[in-house]
Amino acid sequence: MLAKERLSNIFLFALMTLVALAQTASAGRGANFVLYNHHTGPAGKKEIMIMNDLGQDPDGSRYMAQMLMLEFAVTNKWENAFMIEGQSTVGEEGYNFTGFRMESHYRLFEYGATLNPMLYLEYEDLGEDTKYLMEVSGRTDAAEKHKPRPRERVVETRIIVGQDIGETMTLSANWITESDLDRQSRLSAMRWA
Repeated sequence: MLAKERLSNIFLFALMTLVALAQTASAGRGANFVLYNHHTGPAGKKEIMIMNDLGQDPDGSRYMAQMLMLEFAVTNKWENAFMIEGQSTVGEEGYNFTGFRMESHYRLFEYGATLNPMLYLEYEDLGEDTKYLMEVSGRTDAAEKHKPRPRERVVETRIIVGQDIGETMTLSANWITESDLDRQSRLSAMRWA
């Protein structure tokens, strides 16, 4: 036990030394895709989640952005969520409400069906000062952002296919289509894991 504790202390000291000597720390701010699986909560399940995004704008200003999500399982196969977003930037006054999102997903079959499909729909209405990074579309951190419009309204649909492999693993694929309501443009992509 003493040798294990000593090894743990050496590892902790080495880690702290590396952190202290580092000139620049960097976190993964590259492409960020949200991949969903076919699982839903039991009917009546309620969930509240607060998600944080701490970052730095290209001009060096640091910001703190949050998204508050309220989710409710209507049935064993259908869930709805409502999210509000806000942010505060160092040097600017106050905390700004920047937009909202609504999503709904419905699993077509009971668990056990092969490649169990789920339908997903999301609507987002975000202001130009939105900084919460939920996924990569529309976001270019580390580059100047240019939003020529005050709001961004997007509808996202997904066909999600999932398969449980044993009790600890799930195979999932998402066919994603985003439609920009203002620009009347559409993007599609496939993600799997």
